Amino acid sequence: MITNNNFLKELKYKNPKALDYILDIYGNLIYRIAYMNLNSKELSEECVNDVLMKVWLSIDGYDYPEDKFKNWIAAIAKYTSIDILRKEKKHFNNVPDEDLNIFSTEELENEYITKEELLIVKKYITHFKEIDRNIFIQRFFMNKSLKEIAEMYNLSPKAVNLRIIRARKKLTELIIKE
Repeated sequence: MITNNNFLKELKYKNPKALDYILDIYGNLIYRIAYMNLNSKELSEECVNDVLMKVWLSIDGYDYPEDKFKNWIAAIAKYTSIDILRKEKKHFNNVPDEDLNIFSTEELENEYITKEELLIVKKYITHFKEIDRNIFIQRFFMNKSLKEIAEMYNLSPKAVNLRIIRARKKLTELIIKE
């Protein structure tokens, strides 16, 4: 069982449950920091995932007392959200004005997904629970809103969002293992 006393050690041993523990304990903090900088729910969720990935990949370099972990993860969240904001501003400034009316955000995102990446994602979502796989497909392949998905599965939009965050995290873990 992961506790406040052993989560760092378990994280260094690459125990995925330690990452779940961090999401449960620090997820809200990371999200709030991201939202303060990004002012966007979607970008803030992306930032949470990016922060968790950075913690997962760089935990071996963490060499501070356990009581400083909150400050460390908050700093990662702050600078990751600033990086995302810079990328978004740079991307927005590089789009000609006439293109802003033609493409939706979803269409722009879909342009960047290659067929190879799509095949990799499809391969790994087969490892998900059926409901999580269906929610993931509805959200990212069929572009349904959280509200629509929530109504389909008789869940709250918050519950659907949490399942999506966890599914993204699991997908990231599966890809890293390979």
